[in-house]
Amino acid sequence: HLDWINLYTLIDATENGDRLGISIMKRAADYIGMAIMNMVCMFNPQLVIVEGKIMRNSQVFMQELKGKLEKEKRFLPSSAFALELASLGKHLCAIGAASFILNGFIESGGDAW
Repeated sequence: HLDWINLYTLIDATENGDRLGISIMKRAADYIGMAIMNMVCMFNPQLVIVEGKIMRNSQVFMQELKGKLEKEKRFLPSSAFALELASLGKHLCAIGAASFILNGFIESGGDAW
């Protein structure tokens, strides 16, 4: 039953050597790698922070992603950026959103924006 397959089922199958799972993870890492490289080309960051269930739980995915980025770095004029897994965990988005709002409040001198 396809109803029984979820992200954790896919990760577990991949980590246990399932060929279809590995193929899916490799393809996903390829697309995420392309998206990251596009962002790197636009913003030239020194550090790229990633977060997500797949990134936290799938060594296969992370190895593929790192390999993709290393291969594509050669096309950049400045290839000095690091890839790190977020240390804030599942609260990363909430902390980022709150920081954005707080920063706007502080920059406006305490007035509502």
